[in-house]
Amino acid sequence: MTYYENAVHAMWLASQEACDKLPSGRVYNITNGEHRTLRSIVQKLIDELNIDCRIRSVPYPMLDMIARSMERLGRKSAKEPPLTHYGVSKLNFDFTLDITRAQEELGYQPVLTLDEGIEKTAAWLRDHGKLPR
Repeated sequence: MTYYENAVHAMWLASQEACDKLPSGRVYNITNGEHRTLRSIVQKLIDELNIDCRIRSVPYPMLDMIARSMERLGRKSAKEPPLTHYGVSKLNFDFTLDITRAQEELGYQPVLTLDEGIEKTAAWLRDHGKLPR
């Protein structure tokens, strides 16, 4: 996960003349390079928005069973289910992408930390009336 300014910065770096000699079609992981759990990211956003709620853990097998049931109901009703097996499986694991290639070949360094990005996102949501009342 990364804030959009970091992704834009990486694209700008890749467009510079110094990168012309790199092979075309290279793939780069662009993140903050910070090891963070999804739970800690969501908690930071909740805190920044001053939302009164608590994150609760649900056992993966139970949530997966609920998601699979929602998928079956969704197929019958032709509606997108709020939870899917794929989505639940992604929520069950934390991972950090390796940004070494982007650092070495593009000279990439994150412009903003993950916390700074979350703070800016929360400010934008507040300033643009995107929070539930």
